[in-house]
Amino acid sequence: MTPGERDAYLSQPRNAILATVGANGRIHAVPVWFRYEGGAFGIITERGSVKHRNAVNAGRAAICVDDG
Repeated sequence: MTPGERDAYLSQPRNAILATVGANGRIHAVPVWFRYEGGAFGIITERGSVKHRNAVNAGRAAICVDDG
């Protein structure tokens, strides 16, 4: 996939799973809404949610996007 194809793919509404790791080392994987602009993902979630806290505390997360 070229960068242009990737950008076109991610600019469409798609399903995504966000995976984070909690302080106890357990993986937390959940469906999320996202926006992809300028090469970066914006995850739409409530501040203080488990996924938000995990991502902030760990400083990392993984996202899997598919076309359902």
